[in-house]
Amino acid sequence: MSTQLENNNNQSRADQPLNRRHLLLGTSSIVAAAALTSEAMAQAQMAAGSPTIS
Repeated sequence: MSTQLENNNNQSRADQPLNRRHLLLGTSSIVAAAALTSEAMAQAQMAAGSPTIS
């Protein structure tokens, strides 16, 4: 009986069905991270200023 429980606990995530809640949480996290990094990049470019031509 204990070996059956161990097998169930060691089941890989690839064998489990896709969970809609986890999918939504993961994609919203990716979108939030992308928004934060793009805003930081824009601020860095504005801080650097445009190069002057002499």
